[in-house]
Amino acid sequence: MFHLTRNFRKCITMFVEGRMTMIFFFLLVPLNADAKAIGLSCYFDTGVKETNSTITDDEFENKTFGMMYDAEIEWFWRFPPKALAGQKIDEWKEEKNYLFRDSNNTIFASTNITIKNNELNLDSKQKERPNEMYITQYYELDPKLNITYVNYQVLIYSYYEKKTKITRTGNCIR
Repeated sequence: MFHLTRNFRKCITMFVEGRMTMIFFFLLVPLNADAKAIGLSCYFDTGVKETNSTITDDEFENKTFGMMYDAEIEWFWRFPPKALAGQKIDEWKEEKNYLFRDSNNTIFASTNITIKNNELNLDSKQKERPNEMYITQYYELDPKLNITYVNYQVLIYSYYEKKTKITRTGNCIR
């Protein structure tokens, strides 16, 4: 706790001297130094949807949501690990191809899922059912607590592919 208090005093001193950039460093010190899980309150205020690389006219409403960060178990996701309903965290990470990275004070977490036709629907011969589906989604949080979410889906049908990418951006607070 002494380390955080000393940093707090430094940040206040820098702020008084007009060095605003230290404030952003202070905001990330607890994220990186504290081994306890941290809940963030976040919101998206922008959104863009692309289908086969063409931006659509879809409109997105502002959305409020929570994120959980725990450096000790390399966790940054929209729900706490306790919410896995009996599944072990390592199993969930492996099943979802979860990737966690914390570099240059930017936190990044992603999942990648592949689903084949027999896993999508038992009535796989129905029209408009893809043969395969690939889904990648990731969250990225920068030092200023700006958050970016990207959901990328590739649906492979018998004669064509449909690629959809949704990008949302916003901010988080502690």
